[in-house]
Amino acid sequence: MTVDQMLGKLARWIRLMGYDVYYPSGTVPDDEIITKSRSEGRIIITRDYGMYQKYPMSIFEPYDDINDQLRDFIAHFSSRMKDRFMRCPVCNGRLVKLRSKIPEYLRNHRDVYICTGCHKMYWKGSHYRRIYRKIENLRPKGE
Repeated sequence: MTVDQMLGKLARWIRLMGYDVYYPSGTVPDDEIITKSRSEGRIIITRDYGMYQKYPMSIFEPYDDINDQLRDFIAHFSSRMKDRFMRCPVCNGRLVKLRSKIPEYLRNHRDVYICTGCHKMYWKGSHYRRIYRKIENLRPKGE
């Protein structure tokens, strides 16, 4: 999956859903994003109608509101969501369970994860539960 520079918040949420998301940082030309996406077999989600028209494996995202964007994403890909909370929302690295050297302030948490890319730590606290509920509430009823 590739998410263009206009959809940074959506990129983070999609990563939380377990998807490998390329999110170009800085100013990257459309043609470079398309070339990388094509070579890696990625679908592009974009708010840029010109890019959408150039790349057949793209989805045009019409909504400004993140909740509407998430509903739209879930409508396209809901059946594929399985590895939730296994990607870093910041750098897209894989999250692995931390088994040793758990900092003292996290000793009360059963599941502590570390990003293989940026080494940021995550745990399943109240923030995790709020994110999980939000994703579940946006899914169509009956799924």
